Amino acid sequence: MSDGAGSKVYFWPYDIFGYLLPGIIVWAPLTQFHGSIRSIIENRYQPDSVSDNVLLIVMCYVSGHLIAAVSSMLLERGLLRLTFGYPLVQFLGEYSKGPFLRRLLMKFTRAYQWKRIAWMKENWCFKYPFAITKTVLDFLRRRLDWLPGFVHPLDKQFVDSLNAHFQDQFSIDCPDWTVHRRSHDMFWTLQAYIMETMPQAYRSSMHFVELYGFSRNACMSFLIVALFPWCPEWKISLCCGVEFPDDVWTPACLVAASIMYLNFTKLIRRHNDLLLRAFVASKGQQPRYLSSSAKPE
Repeated sequence: MSDGAGSKVYFWPYDIFGYLLPGIIVWAPLTQFHGSIRSIIENRYQPDSVSDNVLLIVMCYVSGHLIAAVSSMLLERGLLRLTFGYPLVQFLGEYSKGPFLRRLLMKFTRAYQWKRIAWMKENWCFKYPFAITKTVLDFLRRRLDWLPGFVHPLDKQFVDSLNAHFQDQFSIDCPDWTVHRRSHDMFWTLQAYIMETMPQAYRSSMHFVELYGFSRNACMSFLIVALFPWCPEWKISLCCGVEFPDDVWTPACLVAASIMYLNFTKLIRRHNDLLLRAFVASKGQQPRYLSSSAKPE
């Protein structure tokens, strides 16, 4: 792994926050509240043994990779992409573009433009009800940003500038970023360009990648932990001997998973937004690798 400045980093913070901690979130309750697993730990695990501790860390780390694979498929490529679409597509698309749910919400918040309702604007009897309806719907459309994963499109002038710069830089015309395969190719082309020409912006973007990756994996871990009360031999007993009700465990885990998913969608949106703005900011500037190669030896 490279940090974007030429030096290699073989073990970076995401290995801890992105993989190890989600694995710990899953295994810690099992070792405490599952009868069979707890008895195995008590009989075979030695806290002072280096090999036992290393084995435990490796087990959590590998479990974190499995959780990351599942969360990438279910939460990012499934839930996020199929509900509202990736932030990049929403930033550069129009209100009428994107998955069905996003188009449905945008169509509802623009209901005052429907022919069956727009006629009320010209009728004095319904003028004020129409104005109130339009105000409420405009307010709801602006508040759609509260939904996890929803993003409003960027200003048209910004999008036009980005498209023009993209075409000048790569000789590729991309009028519609909402086409999935095309947007996928454009995104990785954009990131590769930022990585090669703007290392500081790339490092900042990778910071958001680490954070949203951890949030996504932690969300998946809490969803898995929420199912533990259905496991045989599951019994939550606190240190004082008081039993913890199972009907509180699952809702608490689901609340934690929802918070982490909300944070995941916020961070991936910031990551995509940073890449777009860095690319537009580089317009008119000579790429770093070209300027360095032009220097005399």
